[in-house]
Parts: sequence; structure tokens; C-alpha cells
Amino acid sequence: MVLAWLASGALVFHRPTELAFARHVLKLRRPPAEERARLEPLWREVTARASVEADTYELVIENSADLNAMAAAGHVVGVTTYALNRIPSGNLAAVFAHELGHHTGGHAWAGLLGYRNSLPGRIAWP
Repeated sequence: MVLAWLASGALVFHRPTELAFARHVLKLRRPPAEERARLEPLWREVTARASVEADTYELVIENSADLNAMAAAGHVVGVTTYALNRIPSGNLAAVFAHELGHHTGGHAWAGLLGYRNSLPGRIAWP
């Protein structure tokens, strides 16, 4: 059992697993074409200014009426539907720059590893 747990740690760095985590645990979804049309030009501008390859990350949406965004897993950047639909493009680009900073600073990886490594304790100690 312990060896299986240790071996499963490699999945944390597997992009399809990251996306499955984002979809099933965090309840994020891929944006359809009309949402991508708004998000992608802003994301590409932000990543170009930071000299980061835009396609390294996946853009996702959280269905929420709250103003929020997230840098999740290792390659996931998300915004809420409220942020997508209500804030001006310049502000949304600033949000993207902030979330990209979490990724380039290693914060997203640290959060994902912390979540994974705390699971046994949270299961054993409800």
C-alpha cells in the first residue's frame, strides 16, 4: 500500500492527471469557443510579455458568481464565470499575470503536492 502511494506521486506531474484533478476535484471546465475567444488573446499577451510559452498552460473556467481566479495543479489557470463576463479585459489580463506569477514561482506545484501529501492524514483523521 505504501509503495502504491509513493508511486502515485509521479501522477502529480502528469498533465492528463492534472486536468482530471482540475475537472473532478476542483470542478473546473474547459471553456467553449466563445469563452476562449475572450480569454486566449489576453492570455497570449500576458505570457508573451513574461516570455513564457502560452500553450504550457490550460485555461479553465469555474462556474461561480464570485470574483476569483486560480493557478491550480502544475499547468492550470482558471477564472470564474463572473471574472470572465464582468471585469474589463485589462483587469482580466492583470488577473492572468498574477496567476502566471503563482505558476512561475512554484506556488501551484507546492499547493498540489501539499494537497496530495495531506490526503492520508485527512482520510485517517476525519
